[in-house]
Amino acid sequence: MNAQLRREQDLAYEASLAEDRAKVAAREAQQRSAALVAEQLAKDAKRKEDLKKAHINRKRIWQSRLPPPPKFEEGSTVQLSFKMPRGSRVSRVFNLNDSIKLLYYFVLSQDDSPTEFEVQSNFPKRIIPCQPFEESDVEDYIDTPDNKMDCDEPEVITDWSRKCQNDPPSFFNIGLTRPEMLFVLNKDA
Repeated sequence: MNAQLRREQDLAYEASLAEDRAKVAAREAQQRSAALVAEQLAKDAKRKEDLKKAHINRKRIWQSRLPPPPKFEEGSTVQLSFKMPRGSRVSRVFNLNDSIKLLYYFVLSQDDSPTEFEVQSNFPKRIIPCQPFEESDVEDYIDTPDNKMDCDEPEVITDWSRKCQNDPPSFFNIGLTRPEMLFVLNKDA
């Protein structure tokens, strides 16, 4: 009888111990899972903040790299106006022989420019293919130890002629030769 009671107590103890171990293991698994979720949320928040800073860096860089507009001269320049997505308007004079990537960077450098946009003309209604091939991703503007985004000494770009096959065409070649209103469309909207 004592031996059987002892066995029952040992079995009850083992069962209780196994149950306690299972609870501890479940608690540890839950804590690991919560830590992984918290780590992922922190990474996502950092990435969002990095992208926000990258958009600001990109805008600042291009604000400092654009040359002043040329003087208006009939036949060699064009005055274009832009209606931004929030309703504001800006305008600039462009050389007809410059690549329309200058138009892209001009719009990009505006304070109320959307992060992703297209430029549209109304007559004829079409999207102006002004985004440069090399302007592929805002991630190129993330400030990292290997990639310092320094805008303190801007290098103004003065030659906006078409350099290669991938460059957008000139204002003249695409037909932007007369004053007109272009519309900036927010691709993120």
